[in-house]
Amino acid sequence: MPFEQYLKENVLDPLGMDDTRYFIPEEDRDRFAATYNYNRETKELTRMPDTITQILNYYKWPLNRGALGLTSTLDDCQKFAQMLINEGTLHGVTILKPETVKLMRTNQLDDSITERMWLPERGQMGFGINFGVRVAPPIDANENNGVVGEFFWDGGFSTLFIGDPVNDMTVVMFVQLNPYDKIKLHKKFRDAIYGNFVSENKSKTD
Repeated sequence: MPFEQYLKENVLDPLGMDDTRYFIPEEDRDRFAATYNYNRETKELTRMPDTITQILNYYKWPLNRGALGLTSTLDDCQKFAQMLINEGTLHGVTILKPETVKLMRTNQLDDSITERMWLPERGQMGFGINFGVRVAPPIDANENNGVVGEFFWDGGFSTLFIGDPVNDMTVVMFVQLNPYDKIKLHKKFRDAIYGNFVSENKSKTD
Protein backbone atom coordinates (compact mmCIF):
# COMPACT_ATOMS: atom_id res chain seq x y z
CA MET A 1 0.00 0.00 0.00
CA PRO A 2 1.42 3.46 -0.84
CA PHE A 3 2.37 5.44 2.27
CA GLU A 4 -0.03 8.28 1.41
CA GLN A 5 -2.94 5.84 1.22
CA TYR A 6 -1.95 4.12 4.48
CA LEU A 7 -1.73 7.47 6.25
CA LYS A 8 -5.12 8.57 4.96
CA GLU A 9 -6.92 5.33 5.85
CA ASN A 10 -5.32 4.74 9.26
CA VAL A 11 -4.72 8.22 10.69
CA LEU A 12 -6.18 11.16 8.78
CA ASP A 13 -9.67 9.89 7.91
CA PRO A 14 -10.35 8.27 11.33
CA LEU A 15 -9.39 11.52 13.10
CA GLY A 16 -11.43 13.67 10.71
CA MET A 17 -8.32 15.47 9.43
CA ASP A 18 -9.96 16.17 6.08
CA ASP A 19 -7.72 19.11 5.14
CA THR A 20 -4.41 17.32 5.73
CA ARG A 21 -2.82 15.97 2.57
CA TYR A 22 0.25 15.99 0.36
CA PHE A 23 -1.39 17.19 -2.84
CA ILE A 24 -3.54 20.35 -2.83
CA PRO A 25 -6.28 20.23 -5.47
CA GLU A 26 -6.89 23.23 -7.69
CA GLU A 27 -10.05 24.31 -5.86
CA ASP A 28 -8.21 24.67 -2.52
CA ARG A 29 -5.05 26.42 -3.64
CA ASP A 30 -6.31 29.89 -2.74
CA ARG A 31 -6.17 28.71 0.91
CA PHE A 32 -2.46 27.82 0.74
CA ALA A 33 -0.50 30.24 2.93
CA ALA A 34 2.44 32.21 1.59
CA THR A 35 5.88 31.81 3.19
CA TYR A 36 8.24 34.64 4.08
CA ASN A 37 11.98 35.11 4.52
CA TYR A 38 13.13 37.25 7.43
CA ASN A 39 16.17 39.50 7.03
CA ARG A 40 17.83 39.79 10.43
CA GLU A 41 19.78 42.93 9.46
CA THR A 42 16.94 44.98 7.99
CA LYS A 43 14.19 43.20 9.97
CA GLU A 44 12.12 43.00 6.82
CA LEU A 45 9.90 40.23 5.49
CA THR A 46 10.13 39.15 1.87
CA ARG A 47 7.67 36.73 0.32
CA MET A 48 9.33 33.58 -0.96
CA PRO A 49 8.64 32.73 -4.61
CA ASP A 50 5.54 30.58 -4.96
CA THR A 51 7.46 28.28 -7.31
CA ILE A 52 9.57 27.25 -4.30
CA THR A 53 6.86 26.97 -1.65
CA GLN A 54 4.43 25.15 -3.91
CA ILE A 55 6.75 22.55 -5.38
CA LEU A 56 5.93 19.79 -2.87
CA ASN A 57 2.17 20.22 -2.88
CA TYR A 58 1.07 21.25 -6.37
CA TYR A 59 2.39 18.10 -8.02
CA LYS A 60 1.75 14.42 -7.41
CA TRP A 61 5.04 12.75 -6.57
CA PRO A 62 5.68 9.00 -6.98
CA LEU A 63 7.04 8.83 -3.42
CA ASN A 64 5.68 10.84 -0.48
CA ARG A 65 8.03 11.45 2.40
CA GLY A 66 7.28 10.42 5.93
CA ALA A 67 9.21 13.32 7.46
CA LEU A 68 7.80 16.31 5.56
CA GLY A 69 5.48 17.47 2.83
CA LEU A 70 2.01 17.37 4.40
CA THR A 71 -0.11 20.50 4.38
CA SER A 72 -2.68 20.99 7.10
CA THR A 73 -4.81 23.44 9.05
CA LEU A 74 -4.80 24.59 12.66
CA ASP A 75 -7.97 22.62 13.36
CA ASP A 76 -6.58 19.39 11.88
CA CYS A 77 -3.29 19.66 13.78
CA GLN A 78 -5.22 20.34 16.96
CA LYS A 79 -7.08 17.05 16.47
CA PHE A 80 -3.82 15.15 16.16
CA ALA A 81 -2.34 16.84 19.24
CA GLN A 82 -5.50 16.15 21.26
CA MET A 83 -5.34 12.49 20.25
CA LEU A 84 -1.87 12.31 21.79
CA ILE A 85 -3.04 14.04 24.98
CA ASN A 86 -5.91 11.53 25.15
CA GLU A 87 -3.39 8.67 25.05
CA GLY A 88 -4.14 7.71 21.47
CA THR A 89 -7.92 8.20 21.22
CA LEU A 90 -10.10 11.01 19.89
CA HIS A 91 -13.91 11.02 19.76
CA GLY A 92 -14.04 7.28 20.34
CA VAL A 93 -11.51 6.48 17.62
CA THR A 94 -8.26 4.83 18.74
CA ILE A 95 -5.18 5.49 16.62
CA LEU A 96 -2.48 4.41 19.07
CA LYS A 97 -2.39 2.29 22.23
CA PRO A 98 -1.88 4.22 25.50
CA GLU A 99 1.41 2.41 26.12
CA THR A 100 2.62 3.49 22.67
CA VAL A 101 1.82 7.13 23.38
CA LYS A 102 3.55 6.87 26.77
CA LEU A 103 6.65 5.53 25.05
CA MET A 104 6.54 8.36 22.51
CA ARG A 105 6.29 10.95 25.30
CA THR A 106 9.17 9.47 27.33
CA ASN A 107 12.74 10.73 26.97
CA GLN A 108 14.81 8.11 25.16
CA LEU A 109 18.20 9.86 25.51
CA ASP A 110 20.58 8.55 28.16
CA ASP A 111 22.27 11.14 30.37
CA SER A 112 25.60 10.12 28.83
CA ILE A 113 24.48 11.63 25.51
CA THR A 114 25.69 15.20 25.90
CA GLU A 115 25.73 16.30 22.25
CA ARG A 116 22.09 17.10 21.56
CA MET A 117 22.27 19.33 18.49
CA TRP A 118 19.36 21.82 18.54
CA LEU A 119 17.61 20.60 21.72
CA PRO A 120 19.44 22.76 24.30
CA GLU A 121 18.23 26.02 22.78
CA ARG A 122 14.66 24.83 23.36
CA GLY A 123 15.13 24.32 27.11
CA GLN A 124 15.81 21.38 29.41
CA MET A 125 14.88 18.87 26.77
CA GLY A 126 15.21 15.21 26.01
CA PHE A 127 13.83 13.42 23.00
CA GLY A 128 11.06 10.85 22.86
CA ILE A 129 9.86 9.10 19.73
CA ASN A 130 8.93 11.78 17.21
CA PHE A 131 9.22 14.86 19.42
CA GLY A 132 11.07 16.65 22.20
CA VAL A 133 10.07 16.16 25.84
CA ARG A 134 10.78 18.49 28.72
CA VAL A 135 12.76 16.78 31.49
CA ALA A 136 13.36 19.73 33.87
CA PRO A 137 11.96 23.21 34.55
CA PRO A 138 13.58 26.28 32.92
CA ILE A 139 16.74 27.37 34.72
CA ASP A 140 16.34 31.08 33.93
CA ALA A 141 14.10 33.61 32.22
CA ASN A 142 15.97 33.32 28.92
CA GLU A 143 14.85 29.73 28.44
CA ASN A 144 11.66 28.65 26.73
CA ASN A 145 8.98 28.25 29.37
CA GLY A 146 6.99 25.07 29.90
CA VAL A 147 6.27 22.22 32.32
CA VAL A 148 7.99 18.90 32.93
CA GLY A 149 6.19 16.22 30.95
CA GLU A 150 5.39 18.50 28.04
CA PHE A 151 6.08 17.13 24.58
CA PHE A 152 6.33 19.25 21.47
CA TRP A 153 7.86 19.77 18.08
CA ASP A 154 8.40 22.68 15.75
CA GLY A 155 8.75 22.95 12.00
CA GLY A 156 11.35 24.47 9.72
CA PHE A 157 9.04 27.40 8.95
CA SER A 158 8.61 28.21 12.66
CA THR A 159 5.41 26.24 13.30
CA LEU A 160 4.87 24.76 16.77
CA PHE A 161 2.72 22.21 18.53
CA ILE A 162 2.71 21.53 22.29
CA GLY A 163 1.08 18.68 24.18
CA ASP A 164 0.85 19.37 27.92
CA PRO A 165 -0.58 16.39 29.85
CA VAL A 166 -0.08 18.18 33.18
CA ASN A 167 -2.56 20.92 32.24
CA ASP A 168 -4.57 18.77 29.80
CA MET A 169 -3.74 21.28 27.09
CA THR A 170 -2.77 21.29 23.44
CA VAL A 171 -1.38 24.29 21.59
CA VAL A 172 -0.78 24.74 17.87
CA MET A 173 0.82 27.78 16.25
CA PHE A 174 1.35 28.24 12.51
CA VAL A 175 3.97 30.68 11.29
CA GLN A 176 5.24 30.66 7.71
CA LEU A 177 8.62 32.21 8.50
CA ASN A 178 12.13 31.29 7.34
CA PRO A 179 14.78 30.91 8.79
CA TYR A 180 13.44 29.18 11.87
CA ASP A 181 12.10 31.60 14.52
CA LYS A 182 14.70 34.34 14.23
CA ILE A 183 12.24 36.76 15.86
CA LYS A 184 12.00 34.59 19.03
CA LEU A 185 8.24 34.29 18.68
CA HIS A 186 8.20 30.85 20.31
CA LYS A 187 9.65 32.30 23.52
CA LYS A 188 7.04 35.09 23.61
CA PHE A 189 4.27 32.64 22.76
CA ARG A 190 5.25 30.28 25.57
CA ASP A 191 5.51 33.15 28.05
CA ALA A 192 1.96 34.16 27.08
CA ILE A 193 0.79 30.61 27.81
CA TYR A 194 2.75 29.76 30.96
CA GLY A 195 3.44 33.21 32.43
CA ASN A 196 6.73 34.76 33.39
CA PHE A 197 9.57 32.58 34.61
CA VAL A 198 9.66 32.02 38.39
CA SER A 199 12.76 30.50 39.93
CA GLU A 200 12.20 27.41 42.09
CA ASN A 201 14.60 28.95 44.60
CA LYS A 202 12.53 32.12 44.95
CA SER A 203 10.12 32.14 47.86
CA LYS A 204 6.45 32.69 47.14
CA THR A 205 6.39 35.68 49.48
CA ASP A 206 9.14 37.60 47.65
